[in-house]
Amino acid sequence: MRDLNKVQIIGRLIDVPAMRFAGSGDPIARFRVEVQRPTQGGNATELFRCKAWGGLAEAMAQHGEADTRLYVEGRLQTERWTDQRSGQPREMFVINVARVLFLSRPNGAPSPDIEDEDVPF
Repeated sequence: MRDLNKVQIIGRLIDVPAMRFAGSGDPIARFRVEVQRPTQGGNATELFRCKAWGGLAEAMAQHGEADTRLYVEGRLQTERWTDQRSGQPREMFVINVARVLFLSRPNGAPSPDIEDEDVPF
């Protein structure tokens, strides 16, 4: 039996994706997606940090707008680093994105057609 690391979320893009380039020159886009789920007292909000590479990163930077509703699929990855101020080890979970579908746009604008990019898991 094989192990599986797969994440699927549907939510709203919190802000415009931040794009930078890796040392190899590959584009990387980081963005956050807010997902709400009903609870007995109302709604609970979860915030997911996401990272896209290559053509998918460029598409996110070009088409990603705050409040866009989207579907994100990928794998969960732990990023670890040492805090420069305190010297303490830190970690956070990030979705390493393999696929994004734009479901709706702010103000009813049409959703772009973006082809999936093969991202190795």
